[in-house]
Amino acid sequence: MASGNAIYYVDTVKKNLIVFAQGADFDFISGLSFDQYDNLYVCDQSRREIKMVDSSGQVSWIAGFASQYGHSDGFVYNATFKYPIDLFMDTLQDCIYIADDQMIRKIDLNSSWVSTLAGDTIIGYADGKGKAARFRNITSICADKNNNIFTAELGQVIRRVSNDSNVVTRAGTTVQGYKDGPASTAQFNAPYGICIDETGNLFVSEAGNDVLRKIRAQKNIISSISSYSILTAKKRISVYPNPFGETSTVDLSEIKKSVNDNLSFHLFSVLGKEVMIRSNISGNKLLIEKKDMAVGIYLYKVVLNEKCIEDGKLIIQ
Repeated sequence: MASGNAIYYVDTVKKNLIVFAQGADFDFISGLSFDQYDNLYVCDQSRREIKMVDSSGQVSWIAGFASQYGHSDGFVYNATFKYPIDLFMDTLQDCIYIADDQMIRKIDLNSSWVSTLAGDTIIGYADGKGKAARFRNITSICADKNNNIFTAELGQVIRRVSNDSNVVTRAGTTVQGYKDGPASTAQFNAPYGICIDETGNLFVSEAGNDVLRKIRAQKNIISSISSYSILTAKKRISVYPNPFGETSTVDLSEIKKSVNDNLSFHLFSVLGKEVMIRSNISGNKLLIEKKDMAVGIYLYKVVLNEKCIEDGKLIIQ
Protein backbone atom coordinates (compact mmCIF):
# COMPACT_ATOMS: atom_id res chain seq x y z
CA MET A 1 0.00 0.00 0.00
CA ALA A 2 1.09 3.60 -0.54
CA SER A 3 0.56 6.88 1.31
CA GLY A 4 2.15 10.11 0.20
CA ASN A 5 5.84 9.45 -0.43
CA ALA A 6 5.99 6.04 1.25
CA ILE A 7 5.22 2.42 0.37
CA TYR A 8 4.24 0.04 3.17
CA TYR A 9 3.61 -3.65 3.58
CA VAL A 10 1.75 -5.51 6.30
CA ASP A 11 3.47 -8.21 8.35
CA THR A 12 0.50 -10.55 8.69
CA VAL A 13 2.20 -12.58 11.44
CA LYS A 14 3.22 -9.74 13.74
CA LYS A 15 0.39 -7.53 12.43
CA ASN A 16 2.71 -4.59 11.92
CA LEU A 17 2.76 -1.94 9.21
CA ILE A 18 6.31 -1.72 7.87
CA VAL A 19 7.88 0.90 5.60
CA PHE A 20 9.20 -0.70 2.40
CA ALA A 21 10.42 2.41 0.59
CA GLN A 22 10.08 6.14 1.14
CA GLY A 23 11.81 9.51 1.11
CA ALA A 24 13.26 11.74 -1.59
CA ASP A 25 12.68 9.15 -4.31
CA PHE A 26 8.91 9.78 -4.18
CA ASP A 27 6.48 12.66 -3.84
CA PHE A 28 2.89 11.41 -4.25
CA ILE A 29 2.43 7.72 -5.02
CA SER A 30 -0.91 6.84 -6.64
CA GLY A 31 -0.56 3.44 -8.34
CA LEU A 32 1.22 0.14 -7.64
CA SER A 33 1.66 -3.11 -9.59
CA PHE A 34 3.98 -6.14 -9.20
CA ASP A 35 5.70 -8.22 -11.85
CA GLN A 36 6.52 -11.94 -11.56
CA TYR A 37 9.89 -11.18 -9.94
CA ASP A 38 8.38 -9.16 -7.07
CA ASN A 39 9.52 -5.88 -8.58
CA LEU A 40 7.03 -3.15 -7.73
CA TYR A 41 6.13 -0.54 -10.37
CA VAL A 42 5.00 2.84 -9.09
CA CYS A 43 3.15 5.90 -10.37
CA ASP A 44 4.60 9.03 -8.79
CA GLN A 45 1.75 11.34 -9.65
CA SER A 46 3.23 14.66 -8.51
CA ARG A 47 6.57 14.06 -10.22
CA ARG A 48 4.92 12.59 -13.32
CA GLU A 49 7.34 9.66 -13.20
CA ILE A 50 7.13 5.87 -13.39
CA LYS A 51 9.56 4.01 -11.14
CA MET A 52 10.45 0.49 -10.07
CA VAL A 53 11.25 -0.76 -6.57
CA ASP A 54 13.02 -4.12 -6.40
CA SER A 55 12.58 -6.67 -3.62
CA SER A 56 15.37 -5.06 -1.58
CA GLY A 57 13.75 -1.61 -1.69
CA GLN A 58 16.11 -0.15 -4.30
CA VAL A 59 14.35 2.48 -6.44
CA SER A 60 15.09 2.97 -10.14
CA TRP A 61 13.63 5.36 -12.73
CA ILE A 62 11.62 4.02 -15.69
CA ALA A 63 10.12 7.03 -17.48
CA GLY A 64 8.81 10.57 -17.03
CA PHE A 65 10.25 13.80 -15.66
CA ALA A 66 9.37 15.90 -12.61
CA SER A 67 10.47 19.04 -14.46
CA GLN A 68 8.31 18.40 -17.54
CA TYR A 69 4.71 17.45 -18.13
CA GLY A 70 2.77 16.59 -21.24
CA HIS A 71 1.68 13.71 -23.44
CA SER A 72 4.74 13.16 -25.63
CA ASP A 73 5.34 9.60 -26.86
CA GLY A 74 8.75 8.24 -27.81
CA PHE A 75 11.88 6.92 -26.17
CA VAL A 76 11.66 6.94 -22.36
CA TYR A 77 14.24 9.76 -22.11
CA ASN A 78 12.02 11.98 -24.26
CA ALA A 79 8.48 10.90 -23.29
CA THR A 80 6.42 12.93 -20.83
CA PHE A 81 3.36 12.30 -18.66
CA LYS A 82 0.80 14.77 -17.36
CA TYR A 83 -1.21 13.05 -14.63
CA PRO A 84 -0.21 9.38 -14.16
CA ILE A 85 -2.68 8.12 -11.57
CA ASP A 86 -2.66 4.32 -11.88
CA LEU A 87 -0.86 1.47 -13.66
CA PHE A 88 -0.61 -2.27 -14.05
CA MET A 89 2.20 -4.53 -15.19
CA ASP A 90 1.61 -6.88 -18.14
CA THR A 91 4.10 -9.66 -17.34
CA LEU A 92 3.40 -11.58 -20.57
CA GLN A 93 4.35 -8.74 -22.90
CA ASP A 94 6.72 -7.00 -20.47
CA CYS A 95 4.77 -3.76 -20.72
CA ILE A 96 3.40 -1.22 -18.27
CA TYR A 97 0.00 0.35 -18.93
CA ILE A 98 -0.65 3.72 -17.30
CA ALA A 99 -3.78 5.79 -16.78
CA ASP A 100 -2.53 9.28 -17.62
CA ASP A 101 -5.04 12.11 -17.61
CA GLN A 102 -7.48 11.29 -20.46
CA MET A 103 -5.33 8.57 -22.00
CA ILE A 104 -4.02 5.03 -21.61
CA ARG A 105 -0.25 5.04 -22.13
CA LYS A 106 2.05 2.05 -22.65
CA ILE A 107 5.72 1.54 -21.81
CA ASP A 108 7.39 -1.34 -23.66
CA LEU A 109 10.23 -2.33 -21.33
CA ASN A 110 12.02 -4.27 -24.08
CA SER A 111 12.30 -1.31 -26.44
CA SER A 112 12.09 1.48 -23.79
CA TRP A 113 9.37 3.08 -25.90
CA VAL A 114 6.33 5.01 -24.64
CA SER A 115 3.16 5.08 -26.78
CA THR A 116 -0.50 6.02 -26.44
CA LEU A 117 -2.86 3.05 -26.59
CA ALA A 118 -6.13 4.98 -26.46
CA GLY A 119 -7.49 8.45 -25.79
CA ASP A 120 -6.29 11.95 -26.52
CA THR A 121 -5.66 15.22 -24.70
CA ILE A 122 -9.28 16.24 -25.33
CA ILE A 123 -11.58 15.49 -22.41
CA GLY A 124 -14.96 13.96 -23.27
CA TYR A 125 -16.86 10.76 -23.83
CA ALA A 126 -16.59 8.73 -27.01
CA ASP A 127 -16.04 5.08 -27.77
CA GLY A 128 -13.77 4.32 -30.69
CA LYS A 129 -10.32 3.12 -31.66
CA GLY A 130 -7.06 4.57 -30.39
CA LYS A 131 -6.91 8.35 -30.30
CA ALA A 132 -10.48 8.64 -31.58
CA ALA A 133 -11.71 7.57 -28.12
CA ARG A 134 -12.39 10.20 -25.45
CA PHE A 135 -12.14 9.74 -21.69
CA ARG A 136 -13.12 11.97 -18.77
CA ASN A 137 -10.56 11.78 -15.95
CA ILE A 138 -9.54 8.13 -15.67
CA THR A 139 -9.11 7.25 -12.00
CA SER A 140 -8.16 3.56 -12.01
CA ILE A 141 -7.37 0.67 -14.38
CA CYS A 142 -7.13 -3.12 -14.26
CA ALA A 143 -6.87 -5.95 -16.79
CA ASP A 144 -8.38 -9.39 -17.33
CA LYS A 145 -6.48 -12.57 -18.20
CA ASN A 146 -6.64 -11.66 -21.91
CA ASN A 147 -5.10 -8.24 -21.19
CA ASN A 148 -8.25 -6.30 -21.95
CA ILE A 149 -7.98 -3.09 -19.93
CA PHE A 150 -10.89 -1.77 -17.86
CA THR A 151 -11.08 1.84 -16.71
CA ALA A 152 -13.06 3.69 -14.08
CA GLU A 153 -13.51 7.37 -14.85
CA LEU A 154 -15.25 10.41 -13.43
CA GLY A 155 -17.39 10.51 -16.57
CA GLN A 156 -19.59 7.99 -14.67
CA VAL A 157 -18.77 5.03 -16.93
CA ILE A 158 -16.67 1.88 -16.98
CA ARG A 159 -14.83 1.30 -20.27
CA ARG A 160 -13.00 -1.63 -21.86
CA VAL A 161 -9.90 -1.14 -24.00
CA SER A 162 -9.00 -4.20 -26.08
CA ASN A 163 -5.55 -5.19 -27.32
CA ASP A 164 -6.20 -3.53 -30.68
CA SER A 165 -6.92 -0.18 -28.94
CA ASN A 166 -10.70 -0.37 -29.40
CA VAL A 167 -12.62 1.36 -26.60
CA VAL A 168 -16.21 0.40 -25.70
CA THR A 169 -18.45 1.26 -22.77
CA ARG A 170 -18.77 -1.66 -20.38
CA ALA A 171 -21.27 -0.06 -17.98
CA GLY A 172 -22.85 3.30 -17.18
CA THR A 173 -24.59 6.03 -19.14
CA THR A 174 -22.51 9.17 -18.34
CA VAL A 175 -25.48 10.30 -16.20
CA GLN A 176 -24.50 10.82 -12.57
CA GLY A 177 -26.67 8.82 -10.18
CA TYR A 178 -27.14 5.59 -8.29
CA LYS A 179 -28.88 2.77 -10.11
CA ASP A 180 -28.29 -0.99 -10.20
CA GLY A 181 -29.51 -3.31 -12.95
CA PRO A 182 -28.45 -3.89 -16.56
CA ALA A 183 -25.03 -2.45 -17.35
CA SER A 184 -26.42 -0.34 -20.19
CA THR A 185 -28.79 1.58 -17.88
CA ALA A 186 -26.90 1.53 -14.57
CA GLN A 187 -25.69 4.80 -13.09
CA PHE A 188 -22.55 5.70 -11.15
CA ASN A 189 -21.36 8.66 -9.13
CA ALA A 190 -17.57 9.09 -9.34
CA PRO A 191 -16.28 5.52 -9.78
CA TYR A 192 -12.79 5.73 -8.33
CA GLY A 193 -11.32 2.23 -8.08
CA ILE A 194 -11.65 -0.92 -10.16
CA CYS A 195 -10.40 -4.52 -10.02
CA ILE A 196 -11.34 -7.83 -11.62
CA ASP A 197 -11.50 -11.43 -10.42
CA GLU A 198 -10.47 -14.60 -12.27
CA THR A 199 -13.94 -15.15 -13.70
CA GLY A 200 -14.19 -11.64 -15.17
CA ASN A 201 -16.45 -10.01 -12.56
CA LEU A 202 -15.57 -6.34 -12.10
CA PHE A 203 -15.65 -4.59 -8.73
CA VAL A 204 -15.97 -0.81 -8.63
CA SER A 205 -15.57 1.47 -5.61
CA GLU A 206 -17.71 4.55 -5.95
CA ALA A 207 -16.66 7.74 -4.19
CA GLY A 208 -19.80 9.75 -4.84
CA ASN A 209 -22.25 7.17 -3.50
CA ASP A 210 -19.93 5.42 -1.01
CA VAL A 211 -20.78 1.99 -2.39
CA LEU A 212 -18.98 -1.04 -3.76
CA ARG A 213 -20.55 -2.26 -7.00
CA LYS A 214 -20.19 -5.57 -8.83
CA ILE A 215 -20.51 -5.97 -12.59
CA ARG A 216 -21.26 -9.64 -13.26
CA ALA A 217 -19.39 -11.02 -16.25
CA GLN A 218 -22.01 -13.54 -17.31
CA LYS A 219 -25.29 -11.72 -16.74
CA ASN A 220 -23.99 -8.20 -17.42
CA ILE A 221 -25.87 -7.01 -14.33
CA ILE A 222 -24.67 -4.45 -11.79
CA SER A 223 -25.46 -4.86 -8.10
CA SER A 224 -24.39 -3.12 -4.90
CA ILE A 225 -22.30 -5.22 -2.51
CA SER A 226 -22.01 -2.80 0.39
CA SER A 227 -22.88 0.78 1.15
CA TYR A 228 -22.45 3.40 3.85
CA SER A 229 -25.19 5.31 5.58
CA ILE A 230 -24.19 8.48 3.72
CA LEU A 231 -26.64 7.42 1.02
CA THR A 232 -29.58 8.03 3.33
CA ALA A 233 -28.09 10.29 5.99
CA LYS A 234 -29.58 13.75 6.20
CA LYS A 235 -27.05 16.57 6.14
CA ARG A 236 -27.40 20.20 7.09
CA ILE A 237 -24.84 21.21 4.49
CA SER A 238 -25.28 20.67 0.77
CA VAL A 239 -22.54 20.92 -1.84
CA TYR A 240 -23.48 21.35 -5.48
CA PRO A 241 -22.48 20.35 -8.03
CA ASN A 242 -20.49 17.49 -6.57
CA PRO A 243 -18.48 16.22 -8.45
CA PHE A 244 -17.58 19.53 -10.10
CA GLY A 245 -15.21 20.80 -12.76
CA GLU A 246 -14.51 24.50 -12.12
CA THR A 247 -16.67 25.76 -9.24
CA SER A 248 -18.93 24.32 -6.55
CA THR A 249 -21.18 25.97 -3.96
CA VAL A 250 -21.37 25.03 -0.27
CA ASP A 251 -24.82 25.86 1.12
CA LEU A 252 -24.55 26.70 4.82
CA SER A 253 -28.05 28.15 5.25
CA GLU A 254 -29.13 25.33 7.61
CA ILE A 255 -26.35 26.12 10.09
CA LYS A 256 -27.62 28.13 13.05
CA LYS A 257 -25.06 30.69 14.18
CA SER A 258 -24.93 34.07 15.88
CA VAL A 259 -22.99 37.19 14.91
CA ASN A 260 -20.07 36.35 17.22
CA ASP A 261 -19.72 32.73 16.09
CA ASN A 262 -16.71 31.72 13.99
CA LEU A 263 -17.76 29.44 11.13
CA SER A 264 -14.97 28.00 8.97
CA PHE A 265 -14.61 25.58 6.06
CA HIS A 266 -11.55 23.32 5.78
CA LEU A 267 -10.62 21.21 2.74
CA PHE A 268 -8.09 18.37 2.93
CA SER A 269 -6.45 15.99 0.48
CA VAL A 270 -7.03 12.28 1.05
CA LEU A 271 -3.61 12.23 2.76
CA GLY A 272 -4.78 14.75 5.36
CA LYS A 273 -3.00 17.83 4.00
CA GLU A 274 -5.06 20.99 4.37
CA VAL A 275 -5.35 22.61 0.94
CA MET A 276 -7.93 25.29 1.67
CA ILE A 277 -9.39 27.16 4.63
CA ARG A 278 -12.12 29.81 4.75
CA SER A 279 -12.57 31.43 8.17
CA ASN A 280 -15.15 33.80 9.67
CA ILE A 281 -17.77 32.92 7.08
CA SER A 282 -20.65 35.38 7.34
CA GLY A 283 -22.89 34.46 4.42
CA ASN A 284 -24.98 31.37 3.77
CA LYS A 285 -23.10 30.23 0.67
CA LEU A 286 -19.44 29.60 -0.05
CA LEU A 287 -17.95 29.34 -3.54
CA ILE A 288 -15.22 26.74 -4.04
CA GLU A 289 -12.97 27.17 -7.09
CA LYS A 290 -10.81 24.41 -8.58
CA LYS A 291 -7.96 26.69 -9.65
CA ASP A 292 -4.72 24.69 -9.28
CA MET A 293 -6.18 21.74 -7.38
CA ALA A 294 -5.82 18.34 -9.05
CA VAL A 295 -8.79 16.16 -9.95
CA GLY A 296 -9.65 13.64 -7.26
CA ILE A 297 -11.33 13.24 -3.88
CA TYR A 298 -11.07 15.82 -1.11
CA LEU A 299 -12.44 15.76 2.41
CA TYR A 300 -14.07 18.79 4.00
CA LYS A 301 -14.89 19.84 7.54
CA VAL A 302 -17.24 22.59 8.62
CA VAL A 303 -16.14 23.97 11.99
CA LEU A 304 -18.21 26.17 14.30
CA ASN A 305 -16.31 27.75 17.20
CA GLU A 306 -13.49 25.17 16.92
CA LYS A 307 -15.91 22.23 16.88
CA CYS A 308 -16.47 20.14 13.75
CA ILE A 309 -20.20 20.08 13.11
CA GLU A 310 -20.21 18.24 9.76
CA ASP A 311 -17.85 16.63 7.27
CA GLY A 312 -18.04 15.05 3.84
CA LYS A 313 -16.40 14.55 0.46
CA LEU A 314 -15.82 16.95 -2.40
CA ILE A 315 -14.90 15.48 -5.79
CA ILE A 316 -13.11 17.44 -8.51
CA GLN A 317 -13.36 15.97 -12.02
